[in-house]
Order: sequence, then structure tokens, then C-alpha cells
Amino acid sequence: MRCRWLAELLDGTFKLPGIKEMEKDVANWDEYMKTYSGQYYRRSCIGALHIWYNDQLCKDMGWNPKRKKGFIAELFEPYGPMDYASS
Repeated sequence: MRCRWLAELLDGTFKLPGIKEMEKDVANWDEYMKTYSGQYYRRSCIGALHIWYNDQLCKDMGWNPKRKKGFIAELFEPYGPMDYASS
């Protein structure tokens, strides 16, 4: 996904937001992690956020982040590489 995102960025499919907006997003994530990680804030792992991260990459590229076919599948089927194979 990250390589595809980079290729789309370099191709001019989308543009990055401004620096101030990106800094605000980082501050929001920092606050979120402090709130929900508590005392383990600095040692917390963001590995569980990979689906959210891939959803953000899909939104950047103009793709629908809901990659499964149907509501039940979206809730219960795990995401894998083939879910992101095509736009």
C-alpha cells in the first residue's frame, strides 16, 4: 500500500496537505495515544492500527476504504493484501 501510495503521489494523483494541517494531525494522534495508552504511552505499539492506516492511504488516493463486499464481511472478515489489489 505504501509503495502504491508513493507512486500515486509522484504521479500527481493527489497532493499532500499543508504543513500546518499535517502538524495538527500529528498533535491529534499524540493526544489520542496519551489518552488511551495511559502510562504505556511511549512504549505503545501502533501495529494494531494498520487497517486504519491503510484506510487513510485509500482515502488519499481517492479509493473507497471499505474494501469488503457487504456489511457483514466488513465487520468480520480479516483484511489481507488481496483486498487492496485494485482500486
